[in-house]
Amino acid sequence: MTLVSRELNPLQKRESRFRSPRLIIIATEGEVTEKQYFEMRFLRNSKVKLLILETTDGRSAPQYVIERLDEYRKKNELDKDDHMWIVIDRDRWKEKQLINLVENIQKNYYKLALSNPRFELWLLLHHRDVKSDENLKGRNKIEVEIRKLTGEFNKGNLKEEHYMESYQQAILRARILDDNPSESWQKRNGTRVYQVIEDILDL
Repeated sequence: MTLVSRELNPLQKRESRFRSPRLIIIATEGEVTEKQYFEMRFLRNSKVKLLILETTDGRSAPQYVIERLDEYRKKNELDKDDHMWIVIDRDRWKEKQLINLVENIQKNYYKLALSNPRFELWLLLHHRDVKSDENLKGRNKIEVEIRKLTGEFNKGNLKEEHYMESYQQAILRARILDDNPSESWQKRNGTRVYQVIEDILDL
């Protein structure tokens, strides 16, 4: 799928013959934590240019997250090898909102990485196994678990050393939880952020 911008300035134009690296755009529900994680040094790949479209002004509902991708796509030229991801949580949104989100994603060839209950589950998987039926729905429960294992946790100031040596274990643990990949999102504890990481690192 090749998408052409209506208006491109010279800095936005990219010649496909010489175009490298490929582009991965991630629209996140969160304002701080996700952006910090995805921009950590151990996720840098010379073959990939990463752009994070984080939430601003509290506009974190699914329709606003997808609007950010829509707006970016209208203004920029994308190649068939570029990928556009939506990274969102399950805990705050009604099922109808998520169904509408999935319909829009399928229509626009976007990719969904939903975490149930929240993105912080992905961070916890760097440090220990999680059971699919484990009770993690308390607002601060996952943060408390991470703090027990690392000695600290501040979602506004993630420490790269807590994640850089264990992201591969997190991928394996997330895959185990993803026992029904055909579902649009996981109904129990789980996160498909691992698919974004695999995409960034071209695994």
